[in-house]
Amino acid sequence: MAIRNEKAPNGSISTSSTRGRQVKRRGFFSRLISVALRLSIWYTLLTVVFRCPSSPKQLTKDSPNVCEPYFQLRDFAVPHLQPYYDTYASPYVQQVQPYFDRVKEQAYVPAAAFAQKHGAPRAAQIQKYATKEWKRSVRPQLDVARKHALKQYDSTLGPHVQKIQDAVSPYYTNVKASATDFYELELLPAYKHTAPYAKKFYGQAHRFSVNTALPYARWGTDLTFTFVRRQIWPRIQVLYGENVEPQIFKISQRLGRYRDEKKIEAAVESAESSASSSSSSISSAASASSTVVASSPSAVVSSASSVVESIMTKASSVVVASPSMAPAEEEPSAAEQFSEDLKVWEEHVSIAVREGLDHLRERIQEICDRQVETQTNGVGQALIVQLEEGSSSAFR
Repeated sequence: MAIRNEKAPNGSISTSSTRGRQVKRRGFFSRLISVALRLSIWYTLLTVVFRCPSSPKQLTKDSPNVCEPYFQLRDFAVPHLQPYYDTYASPYVQQVQPYFDRVKEQAYVPAAAFAQKHGAPRAAQIQKYATKEWKRSVRPQLDVARKHALKQYDSTLGPHVQKIQDAVSPYYTNVKASATDFYELELLPAYKHTAPYAKKFYGQAHRFSVNTALPYARWGTDLTFTFVRRQIWPRIQVLYGENVEPQIFKISQRLGRYRDEKKIEAAVESAESSASSSSSSISSAASASSTVVASSPSAVVSSASSVVESIMTKASSVVVASPSMAPAEEEPSAAEQFSEDLKVWEEHVSIAVREGLDHLRERIQEICDRQVETQTNGVGQALIVQLEEGSSSAFR
């Protein structure tokens, strides 16, 4: 963000902010390193592809220096990368290989032979001319510059360096003599005396670790793992499945039953609130059915059917007894209103029953899946392992 100050027509100073892109310019050395890396990568690739032989046995003194490290790296990486190469890259390489061989035979080999025949003499002439010009022009100038630099050094830095050398030389000589005496009189005899024993101890330790310690450690690890997997872990699974899992299942079942009762009660309460405008017989039947529904979803169906039958009998009695209690023109409207309220209540109760049954099916499926996972897969497999171990120990 750059702030630019400008003078306004009235003489005041106005500031305006402008955004400018700050382009990072790469230095000379960074560009030089980048170009050198690219050239080296391309040179390595082209040399490996066109100039290196197909196997390390065909290497000669005239082979490029890149070929030997390439074969070493290839021998190290081939066991790890060969499966991926055979799976993903080999079909495409086989398709391109004929064109590559044709380019190598028709273009690269003739070009290399032409360069070796005609370019090598020219390169030798250029090298000889460059050496001659170096000795004639550049080297005298370098000698003059070196003499001038040496003269300046002797006149400015030489005396100070000489003073430092004269001051440090006695201490350096003493330290060097002490270190030489310690090495020749202490370290070297001790090394010559202990080297055979150290080599012998190293050989014995190596043989012991390779031939004895590692095999027994591997055997002990496998035996311990097998013992834990075949003896201890099945017993833990059986004890957990027979003692702990049933208690956890009972607790979760009680919690699930409590949640189911709350959901069914909420559904029935919604049905009761929607049918609150019905008669007193409908409301009493709904409250009775709600207490029955709270027990289990299977009881909802039976209670609902009994309530509906009782309501229908009451409705018929009301319709029969109504001529002596009310005028004749009000009987059809009361019966119709009662039947409509009864239908509405039946719809809401059936919805509550369906919701309870769906939730009950989900709970049953969840319980069955959990039992299959814990008891069948866990305890059952553990019992099978114990049976196998018991039968194998009996036949021994």
